[in-house]
Amino acid sequence: MTSKKSDDVADLLIEGIEEIMETINKNFMFSNKLDETSLSEDFMDELLMTLETAHTELVNAFY
Repeated sequence: MTSKKSDDVADLLIEGIEEIMETINKNFMFSNKLDETSLSEDFMDELLMTLETAHTELVNAFY
């Protein structure tokens, strides 16, 4: 039962990271909204790379 709970939590984390990456890409990277913030494009690129790494590590760990 604990394994099932771990898998459920992993699925939620993976899906959440995917949603965050999609939102960043849709709302910031491919629009002019980033220009309206104090965040740099480099920051967003680094954030996306970190999220992608976390996503990959979770997938590799649980599947």
